[in-house]
Amino acid sequence: MARIYIMDGNPFFSETQEKILSQAFPSAGIRKFINSENLLSELEDHPPDAIFMDISLYDMEGLQLIRAIKAKNKAITVIVITGYDGVEYAGAASEAGADAFLSKNRITPAELVEVARTLINNA
Repeated sequence: MARIYIMDGNPFFSETQEKILSQAFPSAGIRKFINSENLLSELEDHPPDAIFMDISLYDMEGLQLIRAIKAKNKAITVIVITGYDGVEYAGAASEAGADAFLSKNRITPAELVEVARTLINNA
């Protein structure tokens, strides 16, 4: 069973991602987080296969969180899905350790599922 975490401070986007991913992965354990420290504390005992996260967060800079996730467990797939879709943000996310970078402004549900399936199955 896949374990997927969603880290997004925007309830609309986190609910939407949860709905799409739970339909695509009905047996997956999906958890949503709004607090970076809570997410980080779960990584040791309950590491997910993938984390879908924004880079604009309330309590921690997103790139800092990516680095912290990868420092705890390099095998966790980090998928950034954000409204900050400029090339400079994609490059910075990649340098921080993100495995994929998606734009909230352009991604379709089908594309989200396709990326998730590819990255989770290849993890």
